[in-house]
Amino acid sequence: MTNLAPRRIALAHEAPFLTVQFFKLARPVAKPCAGSRHGQTGLRPGDLEELTHPDSPTLGGTVESLSSLAADVGDLDSSVKWMAWAIPVIVAIGMTIVGIIVAIK
Repeated sequence: MTNLAPRRIALAHEAPFLTVQFFKLARPVAKPCAGSRHGQTGLRPGDLEELTHPDSPTLGGTVESLSSLAADVGDLDSSVKWMAWAIPVIVAIGMTIVGIIVAIK
């Protein structure tokens, strides 16, 4: 068992911590599993290494990443709104300067 949560979880002695439920389907599935683990009946050595690798995402890390992403999107939205009115103003000023230069010559 591996705890991928950002906090420790205390289990009481002999407390149940896992349940498994199996359901019989009324008909075969339309799209059966065809992944790399198809037919696998146990854990391979690499499976445990994947779970315990320090770069494995945790729920807390995922929430933190999503919060950071939301803040970045908010900043980007502000920048785009600023640019939406600033660019036409800059272009208008540039065209006015070019017009003045052409009128002077």
